[in-house]
Parts: sequence; C-alpha cells; structure tokens
Amino acid sequence: SSGGNATTTTTTKTIKLRGQKEYDNSTGMSVWRGSEIMCDYLIRHGVNRIRGRRVLELGAGVGLCGIVASKIGASSVRLTDGDTSVLENL
Repeated sequence: SSGGNATTTTTTKTIKLRGQKEYDNSTGMSVWRGSEIMCDYLIRHGVNRIRGRRVLELGAGVGLCGIVASKIGASSVRLTDGDTSVLENL
C-alpha cells in the first residue's frame, strides 16, 4: 500500500482523499496501488460501462474507486468495508 493522502484527477475533477501512512489496526486507511490502477482504467476505458449503473465497492478503504465511479456517472455507488474506523473516514 502506498499510504497517506492521495490525489487523482478524472477528466474534469480533482479528488483528494484522507488517509494515513501508518495505521496499526487496518489496511483500509491507505490507498493501494491496485486502486490507482483501477481508477486509471475506469477513467480511460470505463466511462461508458459505468455511466448510469449501480456500483458496489467491497473493501472500499478510502473509497477512491467508488468516488471515481460516482464522478464518471454511476447512478448510485455503495461503499463497504469491514472496518468501522475506515467507514467513519469515508
């Protein structure tokens, strides 16, 4: 995991996330490289697949993928995580 705060840019919006580099009890308070790769894919190739659809993100962590899905036109997005402190951060 890359940890800490992160910024990503969709085609028209900048998204800033709040996280922590070190968090003893959870892996969900950091941005994982896989999330960054998925978001890049969604922005480049997934807009027509996501627009108007419902999205469920399992193990959302800081919620980057779900936020990007919302920004590119998902009709609704539900973020889930098994750690309540992660959910409180969303």
